[in-house]
Amino acid sequence: MTQVTKHIKTPTHEQIAERAYQIYLVNGCQDGHAQDDWLQAQYELLKQPVRRLAESIPPTSMNVALLAGVVQGALVFAQMSH
Repeated sequence: MTQVTKHIKTPTHEQIAERAYQIYLVNGCQDGHAQDDWLQAQYELLKQPVRRLAESIPPTSMNVALLAGVVQGALVFAQMSH
């Protein structure tokens, strides 16, 4: 685990479910979009710690490449976990 990735916490099932429900409500309680709402919630919750981390690290080309890899890994994880 790198210095960057050890600071990123994976959102819990409960956090994702709560955010997915909020998305469901905002979208007018439309049925048939549960998976989309879930994936959107995962994406939003995963990008928050990455954004905070990105703002705290000086923008060298190595750090940018490392953060891009972290973001891509988080998105792959989100897709695989649902």
